[in-house]
Amino acid sequence: MKEQRRECINPTIGKQIYIEIFDAGINRRLATLSREHEAHIRACPYCGPLVPAWKIKAGGRLADAERMLAAAKAGRAEVLHRREGDLDMYFKRNTPASSAGLMVKTKGGDEIISIDETSIENFEHPRVSNPSECEE
Repeated sequence: MKEQRRECINPTIGKQIYIEIFDAGINRRLATLSREHEAHIRACPYCGPLVPAWKIKAGGRLADAERMLAAAKAGRAEVLHRREGDLDMYFKRNTPASSAGLMVKTKGGDEIISIDETSIENFEHPRVSNPSECEE
């Protein structure tokens, strides 16, 4: 059986999303996606599954996340862990006294689905500001 190739339902919007995500990653800022972009991500069989990977690659933090997960597996106390549903969330402070740090969400063991700079407060009390975050 031949695998069906997925195609973007609106390549113009798909390209805008891709550019915004990578521009945000390069410039170390949060991506700003419009409602039209969010709707496209939910509906598009091509872009929807790729957006989490684009965000991870664009952020340039994959190596940091992998080191953090290795430290967590080694039982290092500076990496905090919590589980919510089928997501495992890890947090490591930038410095021991800092409230800011890196949060990594994984699904199914080692599949990294998001990497975000955030605060300990957001790690301990997450809020979902974007419905697509639940699917990443």
